[in-house]
Amino acid sequence: MAEILHFEPNVPVQLALAYPGGRPIQRDRRAFAHSIMYSLTDGRVMFLDIDVAARIERRGIQARQPFFICKYRSGKGALAQWRVWLPGEVGEQPDGTFVLPREPGPAAPTDSVQTVPSPIAPNRLGAEPRKHHTPCRAQRATAERNSR
Repeated sequence: MAEILHFEPNVPVQLALAYPGGRPIQRDRRAFAHSIMYSLTDGRVMFLDIDVAARIERRGIQARQPFFICKYRSGKGALAQWRVWLPGEVGEQPDGTFVLPREPGPAAPTDSVQTVPSPIAPNRLGAEPRKHHTPCRAQRATAERNSR
C-alpha cells in the first residue's frame, strides 16, 4: 500500500500528480469520507476534500506538472484554509513575500520573476514612517508668517 501524504499546517509542499485526475473515494463515515485520492509521482497518495481538489482542477494542473499546496491554520481549533499555486506565480506567496515580474533591464537574468519582501509596518499605528516630510499648505503659511 502506498504511503499517505499528511499535510502539516502552514508548511507548503511541492508535488506533482502521477495521473491527470483524482479518483473519488467514498468510504464509511470515518476519515477520508467523500474525498478525492491523487497518486503522486513519488509513489505516495494524498486525500483531499472535494473543494480542495476543485482548486487543482480549476488551475488546470496536469500530470507531472509541479505545484505547491499548503494547509493553513491561524490558531488552535481554527478551520483549515487551503492554497494551491504554481511555481513562479506572480503575487503574494505563503511566506508573506510578493513575487513581481522583473523589470526589463540590461542585466535581466533567465528567471523572469523576483521575490520582494512584503512591507512591514514597524510602528504601532500600522503605517510606515515617512522618510521625507512635505509640509502641507497650512504648515507652509504658518512657517512663512513666523519667519517675518
